[in-house]
Amino acid sequence: MSKPEKSVRQARRERTHTAIHTAALALVAEKGLKATTTDEIAAEAQVSPRTLFNYFAVKEDAVMGLRAPELTEQILEKDAARQHLDFFERLTHLLLDIIVASVDGPTYTQVQDLISRYPELRYRMRLHNLECEKTLQAFLLTVDWPAFRIAGRRGPFPFNTANTASAAGEEKASAAVHLATALLRHLDFVRGVPEEGERQQLVSEAVQTFRYLLRED
Repeated sequence: MSKPEKSVRQARRERTHTAIHTAALALVAEKGLKATTTDEIAAEAQVSPRTLFNYFAVKEDAVMGLRAPELTEQILEKDAARQHLDFFERLTHLLLDIIVASVDGPTYTQVQDLISRYPELRYRMRLHNLECEKTLQAFLLTVDWPAFRIAGRRGPFPFNTANTASAAGEEKASAAVHLATALLRHLDFVRGVPEEGERQQLVSEAVQTFRYLLRED
């Protein structure tokens, strides 16, 4: 019985998320971003202001339809198919998948269109992407780096059973996320995310470029 109940609850959450986002879009189109209030959005969506803030931290998030970033089972399943890839290529895909999933419904492209119309949203999106980076870093802090190195930096991530991160582990996790972020900036994905097939090729080429620049001749 638990699975159907969870499914119904999730469907209700999706409807509420969509209703709030749709109401925010309609009001902003009518009144503008600055003139629209969260109380008006809640009333239009037929929810309480408290419910609105259970879904969106601020008005701008409701307009863009942003979700709290998380490393979902679906993302981890996609990563399982990339365990043979270069570590940094794999990591860049992980970060990009977290970002894309956090703006799923609307799509990432629709969010970028909103930002082009309302440049005030750009700062909020930048903060949101930082939260996506923190989500990935938190995941990497659970990785057993010595065991991963022994495995040739391939295959499934081994996890630290002690559930504690060493200073060296924290440094590696932070550096790895910074590099993945740099790769995404190099690819200029803030302007839009290509389809999966093209995305794979672009990330692979970017990793090779970075490796070329970092090599010692």
